[in-house]
Amino acid sequence: MAGLAALLAFALLTVAVLAAWAALIAADREVSTPAMRFADDAGLRGLLVAWQAASMPSCAHGALTVIAALAWWWHRQTRRVLLALAAAYLTWWLTPILKNAVDRPRPQVPDPLWGIGGYSFPSGHASNVTAAALALGIVLWPVLPASGRRWVAAGGGAVVVLTCADRVLLGVHYLTDVLAGVLLGAGIGCLALAGTRFHRITNREALPAGIPRAA
Repeated sequence: MAGLAALLAFALLTVAVLAAWAALIAADREVSTPAMRFADDAGLRGLLVAWQAASMPSCAHGALTVIAALAWWWHRQTRRVLLALAAAYLTWWLTPILKNAVDRPRPQVPDPLWGIGGYSFPSGHASNVTAAALALGIVLWPVLPASGRRWVAAGGGAVVVLTCADRVLLGVHYLTDVLAGVLLGAGIGCLALAGTRFHRITNREALPAGIPRAA
């Protein structure tokens, strides 16, 4: 349900952007320039550019693939690992298609901290980091203790928030761009998580009588 709700929210936000809903456009513009000016005045440009490079989709998915391979070697839950990777790479493939379909220009701000081409909605950094964070949780959950799971959840959330802030502070995305990216990545990631749970429930229901169920 969470995945479908996130994707529905993404679809509604996309419709609002395509319809150029005045209140939404005004809110985006009111946030964009002041946020970039704050980053400029605080001397954050170097840190923001460094985080931009570190949170590139290629970096996020490369790290995820290595960790997923190690997790598979450790606990051999092939379906779980494949679902997680499929969600992450589907998000990577789908985001530029959606960007071209929506065709939203990047924020027009005076003296931007970073120049970049292409379209703005949804944010590829936000969608891919969100999907990769959820996928990482999916593959690591079976092999981590409760404390480790909390650290993964907190760390993944922090990376997503920092990435979204980075895109807005650099002036390369509107607030709704990063929100849409998070919704897209979360929706696809949550559907993959639901797939792992459905598989577990189905397996338990299919066990013949007399065979004990795994804890």
